Amino acid sequence: MKKLSTLKNLMTNYKTMFKQYKKVYSFEECLYQNKITLRQAIVTDINSFLQIEEDVYNGKTPWNHTAFLQEMLNNRRSIYISAVAKNEVIAFIGVDFYPLKCEAHITNFAVATPYQGQGLAKFMMKKIMDFCKDEGYKVISLEVNNNNIIAKSLYAKMGFEEGKFLKNYYTETLEDAIEMYVYL
Repeated sequence: MKKLSTLKNLMTNYKTMFKQYKKVYSFEECLYQNKITLRQAIVTDINSFLQIEEDVYNGKTPWNHTAFLQEMLNNRRSIYISAVAKNEVIAFIGVDFYPLKCEAHITNFAVATPYQGQGLAKFMMKKIMDFCKDEGYKVISLEVNNNNIIAKSLYAKMGFEEGKFLKNYYTETLEDAIEMYVYL
C-alpha cells in the first residue's frame, strides 16, 4: 500500500518537479538574437502547437486540440514544455513518464520552421534527457516518421538507436515510423 501511495505522489508531482528542475533555463539563439525560454506548457499554448504542427507536417495536425487538452489536463504522468521567444510559442515537447519501468516516452515534439536547424531541438531534448537521468529514468523512447531524415539524424547524434519498424504507423497518411530509444 505504501508503494502505491508513493507512486501516486510521484505522478502528481511531475509537473512541479520539472518546474523546480528547470527554474530559469534559457537558450540564446544567435541568428535571431532572441532569448528563448522553456516553460511548462499551458492550455492556451495548444493553438500554437497546432499551428506549428500544421507548418511542420505539410498542413496536417497529427494531434488535434482535444488530444492535447486531454494530455495536458488529465494525464498525470505527462508534461508538455513550450519554448517561447518574444511571447510566442516556437517549439514544444511532450513526455509521458512510466516510473515503474523507469522509462520516459516522447509523445510529441516539433519546432517551428523558422527556428529549425539552429540547435533548439537538440537543446530541448538534452534538457529532457538530463531531467530523466537526474530522476532515475533509464530509457527514453519515441517514434519518428521513417521519412523524417533530419529528426532521425538528430536523435541518432544524441545516442538514440533504431528499434522496431512500424509499418503504416500514422493512420491518416499510412506512413511508416521507426521506434527509437536511448539508454541514459
